[in-house]
This record gives sequence, C-alpha cells and structure tokens, in this order.
Amino acid sequence: MEFAVSQVWGLLNYHLAGIVAILALLLLPSLRRRRCNAVAALLLLAVAVAIVAAVLGRYPLGAIRQNIYLGPVIFLAAGGVFHALAGRLAGRAGPAAWLTPALLAVFAGAIAFAGVGAIGHNSQHRERDNRDAIAGVLAERARAEDLVYVHSISVPWLTFYQEEKPGNYYYGSGSRWQFTEEHIREMLTAAAHHGGANRIWLVHENHWAPEGLKRWDRQVSVEPIVAEGRPRLYLIANGKELIAGVDKEWRLSYQSWVSGAPIVRANFDVYHHDNALFYVKEPCAAADTAAAFLLHITPVNAADLPAHRQQYGFDNLDFHFDRRGFRFSNKCAATVKLPDYAIASIRTGQYVPGEGPLWEAEFPVKFPFP
Repeated sequence: MEFAVSQVWGLLNYHLAGIVAILALLLLPSLRRRRCNAVAALLLLAVAVAIVAAVLGRYPLGAIRQNIYLGPVIFLAAGGVFHALAGRLAGRAGPAAWLTPALLAVFAGAIAFAGVGAIGHNSQHRERDNRDAIAGVLAERARAEDLVYVHSISVPWLTFYQEEKPGNYYYGSGSRWQFTEEHIREMLTAAAHHGGANRIWLVHENHWAPEGLKRWDRQVSVEPIVAEGRPRLYLIANGKELIAGVDKEWRLSYQSWVSGAPIVRANFDVYHHDNALFYVKEPCAAADTAAAFLLHITPVNAADLPAHRQQYGFDNLDFHFDRRGFRFSNKCAATVKLPDYAIASIRTGQYVPGEGPLWEAEFPVKFPFP
C-alpha cells in the first residue's frame, strides 16, 4: 500500500504541481456530474492498471518518463475538475464573485511555478546537443587501430548518426550515467582485447571528470575533444601506459585474492574477500569467458531483497565477463560485490542461454561471511 501511494503521488506531482494534484483529487468526488464521474472512472482505471503492472514487476511506476502515457488522462481529470468548479462558482454575486478568477490564478500560477522549477532542475535540456558533431569527429579522426569506447546510453544515437565506423567500437554494457570503476574496467579490458590500442576514444553521455583515470598513471593524457554540452568526447592518447598501470594494480590485487583457499573449485575457482566474490581461472582462454555467469543470492530474510525481487526469493546478479572481469598474462579474473544483507546461500556457475549450465555450485553461507 505504501508503495502504491508514494509512487502514485510521485506520478501526479511529476505531471502537475503538487497543490494542483491534491486539490483535483479532493474535489473530484464532490462534483456530481456525469462527465466528471466518467473522467474519474477513467483515471482510476488507468492508474489501477499501472499499479498492478508495477506490483507484478512488469512495468515501472512513478515520477519517470516511462509514465508519460498517463499524462493525458491526468490532465483531462484535473481540467474537468477545475472547469466544473469554475462553472459552479460563476455567476455568484457579492464577495464570492472574486473566487473564480482567484482560484484559476492560483492553479495557473502553481502549474507555471512547477514547470519553471522542473526546467531549472533538469539543466541538461539547456545544453548543446553534440551528437552529430561527435559522430563527425570520429568519422574524420579515428584510426583503424583505435578503440572507441561508447557509454551504453550513447549507443542508440551513435549507431543512428554514424554511417562509417573507423576503429574498433566497443559498446559498454553498464547502465549508470556516471563513469564508474566498472566502466573503466570494461573499457580497459576491451582495449587489451584489441591488441592494446594506444589511442582510446571515450564517448560518454554525462559529465565526467577524467582525473579518475589518473590514479593508475599520472602521465595519462586525457584530451577533451568535445567537452561542452552533452554528450562528450575524450581522447586518451597514451592508452598503453594506462593499461600497463592498471595491469600492475590488478596483478597486486590478484595475489591478495588467491592467498587463501577458494570456496568453490570448478571451471573458475571462486574466492571471497572484502564482501566480494572473485572468479579466477589460470590458464584462461577467450572461450572460457564467453558464457554468462550465474550468480543468485538468497538472503536470510526475503524482506531485505529489492521489492521487484521479493516474489522470487533471491537476488539475480548474473553477469558477463566483459563487464566484471579482466585479463593479464594467461589469467582471467572477475569481481562482484556482494549485497550488505545477511546471506543464507549462494548459487553460481556459468551457463549458455537456451542450452543450460556449463558448471554450477551452490553453498550455504554463515553470516557474517567469513
């Protein structure tokens, strides 16, 4: 119930100012007109279907663009309420005569205020759109041996704008807007796969501080090519030095991970360290990392799971090696951070969709995880 109320409130406030949404809901039942009743029924039915779909985990609900389709019925209901109310107040004499224009002025002001505030909050709408310019720069300056790493959110527009794709394109799998350690690992793994490309182009949808890369090598050259507006384009001119710096750090981390006994011995040995699982294989070939990794976490208390996972009783953290792993020498290693809640058991392995598991292991966990 709390979920439905909070998400519906967010939905209404997303389309209308909060005060307008509240007044519309409060006044709608009191206006006993056939037209208002029909609009109320339509609104309630549409929102009820949206709530059911959200509870079943089939479609999101709340103050998000995916619910813009509900806008017309919300506006119709609010407009019907205020039109009926204005009609009821119209024609009154004396002090009550000013109620209609005053009420309409309050509603119009609230809607305008909410709209201006939303535009100010979403400042990216005022930024310059660089999509066509970035596609042109890459077509003109990228070399055949370069790596072009494209942030996952930038993939659809780049594939639309760019007819020719010189260089080796790698489309990121991370869905986060910020450029995180996960994206860096994915980008560098891709660079290593492409023969250690020295020039790495970064197409990123959001603002990003390239200094984050310099913790591996202070000599890394990150040149902003298109750095005003959105999206942005950067060029790492000495990618091999960056790869060498990261490789050195990963080698040191690898030694600490495998210092103890693995909790699973299989195609990949699985270790635990610092509330994370580490998958390690030596020697390792490209075929060993082609299959997806299975990782299901069953908590002690199902209420600790995210709302959309509670009906299944476990958390699904399946992943692909390119997103979580890296290679050096003849070794492969992947890392996955574990949830903070108490864990009852872990099921992991590798599988090929439609064909079944390649290997699988399940083991109980005593929390805190040793």
